[in-house]
Order: sequence, then structure tokens, then C-alpha cells
Amino acid sequence: MTDSDLPTPDTAAGRRRRRFLLRKRLYQRLWGGRAANETPVVVFLAGTPDIGNGYVINALESNFDTDVYRGGDTRVFENNRLRGDDVLRRLIGRSRAPSVIFVTGGESDGIAPLIERFSPARVLWFYESCERFIMRAPRVLNENDTRRFLWERAERRDGPLPSALASLIGDRPDGATVWALAWYAIHNAYRQQRLDKRGAAHLVAERTLTQAPAATMDGLFEIIGVGSGRGKDAPRFRAKRRRGRAPVLPEAVREACGELQTWLDAHAADPADRS
Repeated sequence: MTDSDLPTPDTAAGRRRRRFLLRKRLYQRLWGGRAANETPVVVFLAGTPDIGNGYVINALESNFDTDVYRGGDTRVFENNRLRGDDVLRRLIGRSRAPSVIFVTGGESDGIAPLIERFSPARVLWFYESCERFIMRAPRVLNENDTRRFLWERAERRDGPLPSALASLIGDRPDGATVWALAWYAIHNAYRQQRLDKRGAAHLVAERTLTQAPAATMDGLFEIIGVGSGRGKDAPRFRAKRRRGRAPVLPEAVREACGELQTWLDAHAADPADRS
């Protein structure tokens, strides 16, 4: 990989990240990493993997035994969708990292087939509360793109939105309702694909990161197969408190999101138990 291949902006922060990634490549090729004939663990980050202000992804990338491909990386994604399996396999084959990680937030409804096609693959599915998502989404997501995402899901018979919620899309719902429907569509895909029945899939709640960040990160590193590698200092996960009144949602949306929140909380794993 050449310097120009790295998906980093030409800013001070981008140049620092580029230098770090180059050091990481040298380490993997010359001193560490895995042998060319060894099979790496392929990991897909799904759901809302940018929780914790992106600290989870940053912590995984900072480990020298991982290669992390983030969303928006044109080597991996085209129009926010994963490229073909042959492209991903070439990247995995060129990597010398024991664990190759793809941040696939927009691919959450197609994770189950990836587990089969890239065995041994694992899924880390992150979620936060619906209220927290509604508060954070306007800062990190484009509302028009999200509406298009919902239109696409609403038109699919097997989509993650039940008919009662899909019918609301055509009524031009307000911003809070759009974010709530997006939260539901993203995370109901976990339940629809029955990923709770698969040992390769791990559902991780934001609350575990805020309550026990060190133990949770150690558990995540063990899941992806590189042991404890978060460094000496545990990252700080801060969930901003909502200011003002909670958004008023249509009753059908509020009830559906509440039911799904209860289901997710009941099926979430605690990575700290593995550390």
C-alpha cells in the first residue's frame, strides 16, 4: 500500500493518521502480524458502531494486530455499500493483520450472509438507546439521505420496517420521527436476521461502554482474536445528556421503539465477562 492509497485527508490529523498506518504496515510486514498462509479473523462492525464518539473504532484501529476499513473508504465501499466479495477477499489476502475489520454500518440488514461467506467471521453489533440516537443523529447523519434509506426499506416486503411504520414514511414525518424510524430499521435488522441465535454475533450496548469501558474493550479485543490491546489507558466514553424535553413521537413509533429497546437490552452481551 502506498502513501496515496491511504484514505486520509491532507490535514494535520490526516497526516498523523497516515504516518501511524504506515508504521503499522511496517510492523505487520517485518516484525509481527500473521503468516501469509494463516487465516485471519474477519470482523464486521454493524448497527451504530460510531457510538462513544468513535472511540471504539479508533481503539480497534490503534491495535497493531488489526486492519480496520472504515465506512466511506472507496477501496471497500461504493455508494455506501460494500463492494463485491472478490474485492474484500483481495484486501484480506493482502493484509498481514490477524484480524481484519470492516465498519459496515449501512450494511446491517445484510450481515447474516457475510458471516457465512467470510468464515471464520464475527459480528460486533453496537446499539444505543433510541432517545440517544435521536439526539446524536442530526450531528452525524444527513436527514435527506436517511429519508432515502427509509424509503428503500419501506418498499421492501422483507424490510426491517413493519407496515404500520412503513406507512408513515410517505407522510413526510418530522425530524425526530425520521431518526426514530431509522433507529428502528437499523436495529430491527438484527432481530430479523436472528443473529441472536448465532454465536458469531455479539450485541453490545452503549451502556456497557460507559459503565465499564476498560473491561468492555478488553472483552471486545478478545472477541476479535487479538487479546487485550487497548493500551494502558482505557478510553473515556461520554454520552451527552439530553437538554430540554424529550421528542414527541407518533404513538405507533414510540411503542415500536420501546418494544425493540426492551428486546435489545434482553439480548445484549456483556463483553466484560470475557476479559
